[in-house]
Amino acid sequence: MSPSDVEVNSSIAPEQTLGDLFGASESHGEPFRVMLGRNLGHTTLNMTLPMHRFFDLSEVANERAIAERGGDSSEVAQRKLDMSHAKGIATYLLKGLVKHAKIMQVEAGNGISEAHERLVNDLGDQPYQGMAGIVANIRNCRPNGTDLRVRQVDGSGTIVFLNQSHILWVVDGQHRRAAMDIVFDFLKSVLSTHRYPKKGLFLPAHNSLEVSPQEADVWGLALQAAKTSCTVDIQVHLGLTAKQERQLFHDLNNLAKPVERSVAQKFDAANPVNQFVSRVLEGEGLIRATVVDHDTAHVWNRNDGSISRKDLVAANAMLFDGKSDPKKVMATKVNNHVELGRRFWSAVNNQPHFGEPGSNTKTILAAPVVLKGLCTLVYTFHDSREADPQHLERLLTALENGEIDFAHTNPMWRVFEMSKAEREAVCPGISAAITPPESGFANLTVGTWDEKAKVMRFASNSRDVARHLGDIIRWKLNFPIRAALKKIFDQIEENRTEAA
Repeated sequence: MSPSDVEVNSSIAPEQTLGDLFGASESHGEPFRVMLGRNLGHTTLNMTLPMHRFFDLSEVANERAIAERGGDSSEVAQRKLDMSHAKGIATYLLKGLVKHAKIMQVEAGNGISEAHERLVNDLGDQPYQGMAGIVANIRNCRPNGTDLRVRQVDGSGTIVFLNQSHILWVVDGQHRRAAMDIVFDFLKSVLSTHRYPKKGLFLPAHNSLEVSPQEADVWGLALQAAKTSCTVDIQVHLGLTAKQERQLFHDLNNLAKPVERSVAQKFDAANPVNQFVSRVLEGEGLIRATVVDHDTAHVWNRNDGSISRKDLVAANAMLFDGKSDPKKVMATKVNNHVELGRRFWSAVNNQPHFGEPGSNTKTILAAPVVLKGLCTLVYTFHDSREADPQHLERLLTALENGEIDFAHTNPMWRVFEMSKAEREAVCPGISAAITPPESGFANLTVGTWDEKAKVMRFASNSRDVARHLGDIIRWKLNFPIRAALKKIFDQIEENRTEAA
């Protein structure tokens, strides 16, 4: 089209350069509807944005982000990102988006596919979900935002105009924002490749890496929800310096009283391990010991046969997924193996003196670390690299038939306290089944033997104790020694040969 072909309309705005156009756009900014607040005397903007939009407008003043922007350490106002924590939140958000998409489908009068219901179940359903509001700061404005352009709208609050330089610097919510990024990457990946990442955020119970068309529809709805109807509440402080941000971060994260872990787990009906404990163990009466919402020291000192919810939940996290942190256990790990959990705890429940008053001095199963060790061994044969159905069945049968003596006075529990000659006298052959002193490991013990009280007092380092107790039980049931221990013996023998 030639210039002569263009009709000039005298009503259009006067000519201007592209620089003028972009400069005006930057100056005017994008309108956002907000509610004005006065937080302890300081003006704040309270706004609600779609999750994906918030992510695009925000940033975190940690060392990495500041360095990428060419800033220096004086501008840093956030701790280092903990990706493990962020991934845990991401799983929670993914669950929420899939559930949110289901709610939107129901409200729109659409049917819910079997794939959608299955994914909700695999992610783990719960009574309610919600995300805490984000606290942010706009650095490059005057204190209290006195230089920000606003417009009052009758009956609907205030419009504030923010330009591209008005970044929402996250003060409280760094890991929530990182979790959003993880979720968006996951959703975009499965939608573009139609495959689940091998070590991604989530894998359905069917364990196939292929994303079915029905599942792709669900993930598409979840991503759409993140971009439109699923919102985040943000309280925006105005014109804070990095020093003031750091103070606010400290206050928001340190002035609250932490919830005792057992109480938190009692209230958390979302976590699949908590659900198993409350619904199956307590609900079906499969555990004789009273489950109390106090932490370990209080329970042990009572000696009334009770068990701390915190310890019981941790033991089950190890049983189902070999993890000490129940927050990292996916719903599919529990939902698919409830019968295994029932069988194991029924066997434990029938052990002599378990859950009875005075059990601390009668059975080592009163020690939470022993339960965790036993759960770890079950997981080893059930779902680890050493999984062996025959060994798993043999272990469970031995528990059910009372073949393992869990009395404190059973000498095999204190073999690490004995010399080699002593242990071979009471447990022939056990020296070839447990970690030898020549290995160089510092923690070659499960605890100390109290000769006066005739009680084995177990150490609290769960991983070490679980490993050593597992080795002892393997010896008792004539199982092969674990692969890592075999390597240790092979290396010791090799060193001896070389020395000779």
